[in-house]
Amino acid sequence: MYNMRSRKVKISVSLDASLVSWIDKKVDDFTFQNRSDGLEKAIYKLKTETENLEKLEKNTAAQRIFSK
Repeated sequence: MYNMRSRKVKISVSLDASLVSWIDKKVDDFTFQNRSDGLEKAIYKLKTETENLEKLEKNTAAQRIFSK
């Protein structure tokens, strides 16, 4: 999925209490190892989905240009 050996940087974030509660439930059911793991995986998923959508939009725009 992503390079687990990459250097980690400590940050501080403020989150809605319901999001923290959801992450904690996922830690309790072993979906995530801990809160940091949950946040990292969620951000990674958002990043890859956003990048894939951007590529798709770029390819779609190029197809429209070249299909004229």
